[in-house]
Amino acid sequence: MAAAGAAAPPLPPTLGGLVLDESAATSGAPSDDAAADAESAAELELWAWLATDSAGALSAEAGGSAAVEWAAVEAAAAELPHAPAADGAVGAEVAPPGESSAAASGAGGSGDAAPPPRLDDAEEGAYHAAVDAAAAVASAEVSGLHQLSMTLSAHDVVLAAGEATLRDVDARLGALVAEITRVRSGVASAASRVAARSSAEAHISAFVNEIALSPALVRHVVDGSVGDAAYERALGQLSKKAAFLTLADARDAASYADVRPTVVGLLVKAVAKVRQFLVDKIDLLQRPNTNVTIVKDSVLARHKYLLEFLQDHSSAAFNDVRDMYVRTMNELIYTLFRKYLFGLLALEATAGTAGETVVSAGAAAGGVGGGVGGSVASAAPGRLSFFGLSLGGSSAPEPPPPPPVLPTAGPGVGRLASGGVNRADGGSGSSGGIGGVFGGGITAALMPASSPTTPAAAAAAAAARRAALPSFTAGDRLSVLSEVDQPAVVLAVAAAASQRLPFEAIQRSVGKMLAETCTSEHLFCVQLFGDDGRMLPLFFRRVLSMLVDAVRRYAASSSDVVGVLLTLVVARAQRVAMRARRIDALDAYYGSVDGALRPALAALLAANTSALAAAARAPRPLFPGDEDTRPTAATRRTAELTATLLAAVSPSTGGAPDATVDGALRRLRAEFVALLNSLAALYSTPKRRFVFLINNLDAVLAVLTARAVEHTDDGAFYATLLSSHVGSYVEHELADHFPDMLALVRDAERSARAAARKGTAGGTGGRQAPPPSSAAGAGTTHSRGEARTKAVVRDFGRNWRAGLAHMRAAVLRLFPSFANGARVLAALCDGLLSYHRRCEAHLDTNFPAVKAELVAATAIRYEIRQYDDGLA
Repeated sequence: MAAAGAAAPPLPPTLGGLVLDESAATSGAPSDDAAADAESAAELELWAWLATDSAGALSAEAGGSAAVEWAAVEAAAAELPHAPAADGAVGAEVAPPGESSAAASGAGGSGDAAPPPRLDDAEEGAYHAAVDAAAAVASAEVSGLHQLSMTLSAHDVVLAAGEATLRDVDARLGALVAEITRVRSGVASAASRVAARSSAEAHISAFVNEIALSPALVRHVVDGSVGDAAYERALGQLSKKAAFLTLADARDAASYADVRPTVVGLLVKAVAKVRQFLVDKIDLLQRPNTNVTIVKDSVLARHKYLLEFLQDHSSAAFNDVRDMYVRTMNELIYTLFRKYLFGLLALEATAGTAGETVVSAGAAAGGVGGGVGGSVASAAPGRLSFFGLSLGGSSAPEPPPPPPVLPTAGPGVGRLASGGVNRADGGSGSSGGIGGVFGGGITAALMPASSPTTPAAAAAAAAARRAALPSFTAGDRLSVLSEVDQPAVVLAVAAAASQRLPFEAIQRSVGKMLAETCTSEHLFCVQLFGDDGRMLPLFFRRVLSMLVDAVRRYAASSSDVVGVLLTLVVARAQRVAMRARRIDALDAYYGSVDGALRPALAALLAANTSALAAAARAPRPLFPGDEDTRPTAATRRTAELTATLLAAVSPSTGGAPDATVDGALRRLRAEFVALLNSLAALYSTPKRRFVFLINNLDAVLAVLTARAVEHTDDGAFYATLLSSHVGSYVEHELADHFPDMLALVRDAERSARAAARKGTAGGTGGRQAPPPSSAAGAGTTHSRGEARTKAVVRDFGRNWRAGLAHMRAAVLRLFPSFANGARVLAALCDGLLSYHRRCEAHLDTNFPAVKAELVAATAIRYEIRQYDDGLA
């Protein structure tokens, strides 16, 4: 059945016919029987339609009983014949529900159709029974529908009541929401008013607190003690109030005009008190016996907030305090460094005399064998000379005599302070060229108690200092390169121990103290003043000028090429160390030191090179004599200078490569070799020339080896040159003792080479082989050659031991260095064995019969081994 409220299904066609029949009946239709039959058929059709339409809708409620009953009705209706229609009436035959419309439409199609047959009583009874059954079913269905409709109506009433309730609840909820919105809006408005009131109260409270000046604050600022914690807090509060008065709200307040003059007055008072306090603390640095470090760290650094207060409220007062600190430290640093520098210069030890070179020193000391240490080897010739001397030994000079005990400062001090210390060479100025430079030189207050007080005593002290250091040799002075980062020399300790310091050691100590002072001041100024490095040049301007002037005086007056070089290397190492600290305040100073020392170094090296060149052009004054082949003093000095230059620029000793030194070494080496060749040319025999060259070159190599620089280019050059000269000496020595043997071997090798050249030329189309007629002459020549060879071999067999002994004695006599003599003797033995092997080869090829008379090589080796055992 269709749901409640749905559109009613269309009426069956029979119902439409029934209506028509009723209308027809009202207008005078056929008889009542025919109308009754038609009405019965229409009702049947209607109920069939109702049952069909509601079967599907009620199947779920009625189960299968309605469907079964309806099926029985349909079966009974199918068995019934159609009811007879009345004459002339419009009706419909009774048919199944599916066919009722078609039958009804066919019944009224033509008035001439044959009437349906009439039902008998039994059939009519069955028919009415079926109709009654269908009506009952339909009535039951209608009753069910009526009940369903009533149920739906009840539900509609309930739903309507629920809808009304929901509408009422919705209306009340809407009212509540509106009320909540209203209340929330009121709360927010009240909260904003409260917040605005609280903010205004806080602002007003803060404004009142900031703009009001408490009596305690005024009392602390005016009467308080600067430096204590209470005054620090008072300054902090005063700074906050001064900053508050710069705000726009404060300037717009009515109380601004009353409060501002008072705050300004308090600031002026506080600035004055703070400035005076800091000035007093800075004055402490100038008092005698004051520990500067304690004052700076415990006083000034602890009151850094005072400088910050001045910087915030009075830039003029801050600049005054800073400038006063700069002036104070400038004077203090200058005084301390001046005292330290001149105290160290009083202990200076120098080397050599003015204008001294590697050549003039030897000549001035008496030619060869003079100078510092004399000649390299001065022992008497013989076995003791051979075994006892070696240039690789210690080259340290004799210890200097202790300084003389002189009276303390007296009347002569004033003259020394005004004119400097008189030097032994006639010049004026203190040792190392530092004289009356900085305001009168070394004053009485700064001079040690043992300083000389008379010109004679000053001359003696200068001579003692000059004798303290050897010329052209570094010795232990190279240790200054590895001690660049070591602490500076303590002046009092050095003076008490009567130390003698070369200028490079003084420069190292002064530079180390300068670097440490500069670093300390840089860190302190950054911490205290917020300085970015602009204050440091102001601190050290006078000090750097003084130190640079001292270096320039030293470079201008010193002839100590070793000292100048080491001072230059030390300054360069200290400059690298300061760059590693990222402090460039001393770059100009190191540049000035380099600019003062480098030309002096180049001039000293050029002077020595020029002296060697001049001596090479006129070597006669340096010639020791035809009998003396020992190393000269110039050789020793040149070797020491070369070794020092190489060690100073070697990274292994703390140095660094230097183009000036490299170029000077090449020129020095060339001029020295030229001088040796010029001196060797003055000897009467070639063998003496080579002995002289070997001794001098061995002396150079011994010095280079002792200084651990033998593996440099200069060491390789001198070693190669020495090997060449040893080979030449061996040839001459063997030629003196075994001339026939050497002539025989050389002639045989020359003939073999000539024959080989002829054979090669003949094989390539050159000369033809000698004719057979020359065979007789060749046999005669071979016989003469065999006789000569036999004589030479026999003579060698008689004299080889004596010749070997004479050569050994000559080596012991001519070569004072044991290592050099052993090397030359070994070369002689090797040369003798070489000629013996070549002679054996010649005899094997040309005179096999004579070989039996040749001394066996094992005998020669045995004899040589005896010499080696004796030397050991």
